[in-house]
Amino acid sequence: MKLTVFLVLALTTTTGFGQDVFNKAKSHLSAKDTTAAVTAFQEALQAGQKTSESNYYLGAIAFARNGVDDAIRYLDASVRQDDDNLDAVKALGMAYLKKKDGPKALETFRMAASLAPKDCDVSVAYGRALLAADSVDAAIINLTKAKECSPNDASVFEALAMRI
Repeated sequence: MKLTVFLVLALTTTTGFGQDVFNKAKSHLSAKDTTAAVTAFQEALQAGQKTSESNYYLGAIAFARNGVDDAIRYLDASVRQDDDNLDAVKALGMAYLKKKDGPKALETFRMAASLAPKDCDVSVAYGRALLAADSVDAAIINLTKAKECSPNDASVFEALAMRI
């Protein structure tokens, strides 16, 4: 009986701690204190709380700091933990594009396109990944669809113009 009470208290305390740390990390991030946010997100990971979200934010911060390899490591972990997290999938694809890993970018944006087939940002990024993989015809088809859903988006025209 005492052991059961202890385990329940331990789990409740750990769960609350992780959630508090995660919320503190998001507060640091909102205040643009990325150093404190990184520390707090890492603490949340160690507490086993919000692991997919914590990995996503750590990856996004690493990407913003041009730490592409760290970004890929964190974002890949986030996607493995929650492969329906479209933001993490898109960010992972962008990190692969920045690293110039066309095959991985293409695979990742293919996943994003299956999650959100009508998302214009995904269509543009998927088109860019197709261009990077020299799949010009498929890229033009994809980017033309993106142009239809977002006719004033200059990045669509920029991506299309890259191969004309």
